[in-house]
This record gives sequence, C-alpha cells and structure tokens, in this order.
Amino acid sequence: MADRKYISDLKEGDVVSQVFHLASRNRLLTRSGKPYLSLTLGDKTGTISAKVWDDADAIHAALGAAEFVRISGTVEKYMDEVQLKVDHVKVVRTEDVDLKDFLPASTRNPDEMLQELRQIAGTVGDRHLRSLLESVFADRSLMEGFKASPAAKHLHHRFVGGLLEHTLSVTKICDWLCTHYENIKRDLLIGGAILHDIGKVYELTSSPSFDYTTEGRLVGHLILGWSLVEEKIRQIEGFPPELRMHLEHLILSHHGQYEFRAPVVPKTVEAMLLYQVDDLDAKVQLTQDWIGQAKGEPSEFTPFHKLLDRYFYKGTPKKEEEKT
Repeated sequence: MADRKYISDLKEGDVVSQVFHLASRNRLLTRSGKPYLSLTLGDKTGTISAKVWDDADAIHAALGAAEFVRISGTVEKYMDEVQLKVDHVKVVRTEDVDLKDFLPASTRNPDEMLQELRQIAGTVGDRHLRSLLESVFADRSLMEGFKASPAAKHLHHRFVGGLLEHTLSVTKICDWLCTHYENIKRDLLIGGAILHDIGKVYELTSSPSFDYTTEGRLVGHLILGWSLVEEKIRQIEGFPPELRMHLEHLILSHHGQYEFRAPVVPKTVEAMLLYQVDDLDAKVQLTQDWIGQAKGEPSEFTPFHKLLDRYFYKGTPKKEEEKT
C-alpha cells in the first residue's frame, strides 16, 4: 500500500481508512452499562488502541476469528496517548493482505546472512559436527523457517529474520572469543552457537503475526531444539556420544539460570560463554531498539524499561535551528 500511513506516524486529527492487524479485542461496558469494543490494532511499526462505541455487539459477532480488519475512523488523544475512534469495521481475508505492512523485518538480506553463517560452519574441523551442521543447512523447510522466524515474540530481535540475525551475531562473537581465550573447544562452541536457538523455528510463528505455536507453548524451544539435534545426530554414523552430550548441554543450558527456564545451568566453559554471549546480544539489541523508539521524545532519557529495570540515556535533544 503506497499510500498507507503507519501507526508510528498517526497524529491527533488524522482520518484513516486502512487495514490493520487485529491483535486483540475485548467487549466491555461503559458506566451506564452500554457495551463497547476495545481493540488493539497493529502494523509493523507498533500498536494503537481503538474504541468501537456503536453497534458493539453486532460488530463483535461479525469479527469472528478475524486476523485483519479495515478500519475507518479518527485519531484522538486520550490520557496523552493517541487512539482511534472507530466508525466502521470490515473483516479482511489474510490472503488479501500484504504481510510486509504488518511484520517488521531485518534490515539485512536473509540469504546473505544464511550464507555467512554457512561459511563459518564450513570452518568447523570436526567431521561429525560439520556433517551435523551440513545436514541442518540442507533441510530446506527448516532453513525457510529459520530465515523467516523472529527471535522472540515480545523482546529482542522481534522481526522477520530476527532469529537468523541473532544466531549469526552470537556465532561471530563466539568465534572471536575463541581467539581471545585459551583452551576453548572452538568446533563445539561454534556448533552450539549455530544450533542454540534452532528450536525457535517450531516455537514461534510469523504468520500472520508473531506468536507461539502450540508446540512452542507446550514444549518450548530448548527441548524442541534438543530433539531436532538428536534426530539429526542419529542419522550420522559414528557420532561420538561424548560430543553429542556436550553439544546438547550447550543447547539445554544456554538460558543460564533455572529461573530463566533452563533445565540445566552451564557446566562447561563453552556453555558459560554461549550463555553470556546469547544474553549479551539479546540485551544490546533490546537496548538499541528501546533507545531508537524514544529518539523523537523531548528528553535526555528513554521511558523506564520494565524488563531491564532502568531508564537509558539517549543524548541531549537537539534544538530546532532558528529560522533565518
């Protein structure tokens, strides 16, 4: 949609008539007992609250299981936040929607990132590990999901290609650390870095929005990744049991702490490195994204980040140049 106005650009007084992702809806009552709908609408730039005051029950019923809706309405301000006052709602079929308008994507080319990751995998000397990685990269369905998946639903690298971008970053940092620290089993660490989040291909979906799959909710990406690697290893003749054990330890321990849902904590130096690098890359991207979102605000600091428990300094706001 060339004429589309994204949520991040909406301002008070704007009149809109365009398609949004229907992220959530709730039927509520006013103080007088009249029903209304509270909607959360989204696109690739964020979300906006919307209210349907008239014919709420009829519209609620008509929405059914809709994922996308065409909204006509006006942007208003309430409690210093912009929201949409909805006049008309029409269900739009998912197949009629260009998902690029609704899902943020990596700024990097996914095929180029995958090729760079494969080149690093090609430097692995251990023939069993290299065979395992070649088997993973040869799985076309898996790789298509790998290129499309986000790294998280809400947090770091939350965009199409985010999982691949995060994995490549973690792998490159681990590769460098092998030159910085002595006595690191590079092949093992590189293998673990490439495979540590592979289960997220099955844990998360990016169509039509970022969400958990049923497998993701019931099993989780740590076990899904471990299971995938187990299956691939069984197809490689003579794969050393000790190597398998250490590689699977890397996958299962990379969350680092029991309170972060790790079934086991890191107990090798390679596992400790992978956990720290994974955490570092996630938090740096999360911080940069948070600062970027607040760039237009007239303050030296960002809003408070609940997860990271702090405000971030983003610099002194630039004063507008005086007109001459």
